[in-house]
Amino acid sequence: MRRIAKCLGLVAAVLVLVARAEGPAWAGPTYSYATFDVPFADANSTQASRINDAGQIVGSYSDASGFHHGFLKDGATFTAIDVPGASYTLANGINNAGQIMGFYSNLPAPGEGSHESFLKDGATFTTINVPGAPNTDTFGINDAGQIVGGYSVGLRGYPTMLRYRKILCLQEVRTTHKRRSNSRCVSPTPAT
Repeated sequence: MRRIAKCLGLVAAVLVLVARAEGPAWAGPTYSYATFDVPFADANSTQASRINDAGQIVGSYSDASGFHHGFLKDGATFTAIDVPGASYTLANGINNAGQIMGFYSNLPAPGEGSHESFLKDGATFTTINVPGAPNTDTFGINDAGQIVGGYSVGLRGYPTMLRYRKILCLQEVRTTHKRRSNSRCVSPTPAT
């Protein structure tokens, strides 16, 4: 009996030491989530694309006709971003200087045909279009104003690094899936 009591006491002591050594359970970081919809009367859906260090968010929303429009959310203020004359505009990126980039089309129906890219700097829109390419896509902008993207000619995609309209690198990296070429930019080298 004494032997059993000693064993139980020893087991209890070990359990207490193990419990103290483990300490409190580690809790991961806590996150808070916020949702929003653009408050425009004709907005059907909202998609946020990028956020900068100031918390400004850019993205797009679709209207009742299915056309997309860009937006900027700055605090509680929403501003529509539509390239003048475009039938649809998608805002894809924003840097810490507030420069916004994306792409647009002036075709009559959403999703049809080709599109061009743009840079919005203040109130000025600048078209970014590789000559001879039916599609120029922009994917991101850094704080130096350099825009990364790609363009296509037929089924071939060519990655590019753009600074406004100047090509800084041109290194082809193609992957073909079915009838469409996808490309990405690797090891950009500044042009001389």
